[in-house]
Amino acid sequence: MREDIGREGLSFCLSMHRWRVATLSLWFVVAGTVCGNGFAEGLAGKTPIVPVTVGMFEFHSGFWINLHHFLYQQALPQDRSRQPAPEIAAGYRGGWDQAVSFYRDSMVSRDLLTDEQMVRIDSYLARMEGAATINGDVIGDELAGVLSAAAPIYRQQWWERHDATNRFWIRLAQPLVEAVGDQMRTQLAKAYGAEWPAEPIRVDVAVYANWAGAYTNTEADGQIHTIMSSENAGYQGFRALEMLFHEASHGIVDGKRGKLGEAIQSEAKKHGIDAPDDFWHALIFYTTGEFARRDLDGLGVHEFEPLADKQGLWVGGWRDYRGLLGTFWRAYLDGKISLDEALGKIMDGLAVSRRSQASHIRFADGL
Repeated sequence: MREDIGREGLSFCLSMHRWRVATLSLWFVVAGTVCGNGFAEGLAGKTPIVPVTVGMFEFHSGFWINLHHFLYQQALPQDRSRQPAPEIAAGYRGGWDQAVSFYRDSMVSRDLLTDEQMVRIDSYLARMEGAATINGDVIGDELAGVLSAAAPIYRQQWWERHDATNRFWIRLAQPLVEAVGDQMRTQLAKAYGAEWPAEPIRVDVAVYANWAGAYTNTEADGQIHTIMSSENAGYQGFRALEMLFHEASHGIVDGKRGKLGEAIQSEAKKHGIDAPDDFWHALIFYTTGEFARRDLDGLGVHEFEPLADKQGLWVGGWRDYRGLLGTFWRAYLDGKISLDEALGKIMDGLAVSRRSQASHIRFADGL
């Protein structure tokens, strides 16, 4: 965590101060609108949230974190949210629009993955699951007020369908993890030279996660926490297996620490280059995709195509990564060469490619 986390948190709360009066007004408007529809009973009773633990994953479909992410999505520009504004009963539109406006002004400029306050918000709302009420001790009074005011609208208009979508996704992912999860875990731990965490990885399933479809953070207590979309096409069907382990990999390895990270840095230094910051991410895309392809092939799923191949991610600088990973990293996965040898050959290939590109640029400038 950065040392200026306290200043960021203070800035976050101050930036939302102007919403205090509006939030309180919104609360009373909503309460008056929906009390006749069982609002009191809806908030007094806790939505039962039953996590599903399968192997090394603990799946959740939580009310509050789904509300938070749905509001975040609805506040994005239309071309980024990739979903039109939802249909809503006329009596609820005003209150919902105020909540979306708050997110548009105060939340969507904050990245869900990298912003430390957003990470805390995810952690808190995930723990609250389907609790009847939340408070602002962690997330700030203004945000807690906005979410509390929007909660009965979300519960009335969308939550039943969203929860059903999430739980359907979980039911489809469950047999995949049961069939080959232990095998995937063993293969990845060996490839990365890393220990798999003893505690289950928490996966909060939501209709919207972020622009990529999923992301993972490691919380202060060491809990690996993944937010994964149930509606993103890249995370459905057999690909759920690949991407669950891709996200888990984010909580286990990175490009600088541990056996894998240190080997990447060491081999890059030996070949006179800086290890590309995104190389290790390309490596886990290749590794989880390749193991998922092999393991599913063993179960008769012969046409599985890893996500990076399917979505054409091997472009630009990643084009070099794909060729080198497919040759040398694959040889390592097959047990034909060592980790250091594989990474050495990859870094040598990247060094040659960089020298070639630099020479081409100098030649072009000379013309």
